[in-house]
Amino acid sequence: MRALVVAIAVALLASAAAARPALVIDYETNRVLLAQDAEQPWYPASLAKLMTIYLAFEALTRAEIAAEDKLVVSEHAAAQGGTRLGLAKGASLTVLDAIRATVLRSANDAAVALAEGMAPSEAAFAERMTERARRLGMTATVFRNASGLPDVQQWTTAADMAVLARALIRDFADRYELFATPTMTWQGRHLHNLNGLLTNFPGADGLKTGFTCGAGFNIVASAQVEGRRVIAVLLGATSLDARRGEVTRLLQAGFTGKIPKEYAAAPARPDGAKLNGQTAWAVADGAAAAVRIKPVFPSCDAEATRTTPSATAAAAASSLHGWALTVGNAHQERDARALLDTARSVLGGDLRGGRPLVVHRLVGALPPYRALVVGFDETKAIATCLKLRRLDVHCIVLTPEQLAAPQALWN
Repeated sequence: MRALVVAIAVALLASAAAARPALVIDYETNRVLLAQDAEQPWYPASLAKLMTIYLAFEALTRAEIAAEDKLVVSEHAAAQGGTRLGLAKGASLTVLDAIRATVLRSANDAAVALAEGMAPSEAAFAERMTERARRLGMTATVFRNASGLPDVQQWTTAADMAVLARALIRDFADRYELFATPTMTWQGRHLHNLNGLLTNFPGADGLKTGFTCGAGFNIVASAQVEGRRVIAVLLGATSLDARRGEVTRLLQAGFTGKIPKEYAAAPARPDGAKLNGQTAWAVADGAAAAVRIKPVFPSCDAEATRTTPSATAAAAASSLHGWALTVGNAHQERDARALLDTARSVLGGDLRGGRPLVVHRLVGALPPYRALVVGFDETKAIATCLKLRRLDVHCIVLTPEQLAAPQALWN
């Protein structure tokens, strides 16, 4: 029987592989304006942070925590990978700064510190996230962590994410404006909101973007035009540009009523109900749900594991060939890896043939870990760096001679 279930799931996946789950609803009426595979299980990536923030807002409202409360960063929080604020074990930050970093910068270390400030452990907090999801009507979502970092047992649907977005706006109208905050200041640094839609779509005022290798590029977006609010969810886009372009089309369709031909208009869906008569996969059937999620970039995580660990300049020298890019320096190796993850994500999971490399090199007062992408020819190095800069990612092109110089600053 189990084999039959898996076989059916694989067949269903194959038929839907080309489609990207999407949903647009009218906020006031909850009417579904268009839908495509909105009940398809999908990895949430950083969209999971929306539930972390929902619970934080709820705790603030109930005075269980206060905005100025200090959170002490645990070893577990400090060890989070991916996008980070750069928190060290034993450091502290306020609840409000943790919320800001989670919303604006999608910082995994801040999200976990926030979760641990509200529960005995991140695992316990994730159980609370799932339980709260059920009570909101999110019938097909399971959370396993506060950040959305990869976990094959963590998934959601476009329909459930629309429920969560609507609940955030409805239940915390006085706090929702945080999602539209353009910048935050942290230890003297001015950090910009990573949600580029805020400046690219008139009326856009939140909510959250996300990326992992398995999920691809996800977004939950809200916009308000002439007093009418529309919420759009898109999961699994294959690049940053594709996500921005498609969610723009979805929002425009929501406001104009002109539905693109590849989408179907859908009837209203009450919170927690089935969409278009489709059967939501049972949360308990983890094997079936996991089988139905096909990673968007299946080789991306494997590529990340090949990133060279910290090494002395002499040991790394033999790996430094061709033209290269430096995407930043860091005081800790994991932060340098996070810089490489950011570069990879904005390039759609594809480093254009370059190889990510973390090199440890002590030069002057610069942070010792260098995040490099090596192995380009001149044309590809320049084109890739220009694209990264257009997407607000620090990048400097290094010639083969600069790369090989033993005292190169690479800053």
